[in-house]
Amino acid sequence: MKEIIGDFWEFNANFYCITTNGSVNIWGKNIMRAGTALQTKQKFPKIDRNIGSLIKICGNRCNIVPKEYGKLDNRIIIFPTKNHWKDKSNLELIKRSAEELKILAKIFNTEKFVLTWPGCGNGGLTKEEVRPIIEGILPDNIFVIERKI
Repeated sequence: MKEIIGDFWEFNANFYCITTNGSVNIWGKNIMRAGTALQTKQKFPKIDRNIGSLIKICGNRCNIVPKEYGKLDNRIIIFPTKNHWKDKSNLELIKRSAEELKILAKIFNTEKFVLTWPGCGNGGLTKEEVRPIIEGILPDNIFVIERKI
């Protein structure tokens, strides 16, 4: 992995990895209330339903978000850090998500992936807690971005 500072959506990536939770409401939509998840929902208004369907089918796992008719939705990848949206982010879930993202990064090894610091911010964790969990897992085509101040 490579650490960078910048704007998540302005980074020239092939895949944008958004941190998510496993909560799906009664309408089948993923709960996307903060951070890059909220930004993604605002940018792609129906994506919360697509993510909700993906979670119902595959579970709370790192995965490429499908768009209707099997097309990719601007190459968005969900990176779970929480099981329920009210919870604090979980280091074991972050580790599993990083291992799953590593597989996708190997499949698409010439592509660039960008990920915000998982679990930091609304998840209640710090970079110092998360770094030792993910740095030995994520390959160099994954850029972990910190927002510039």
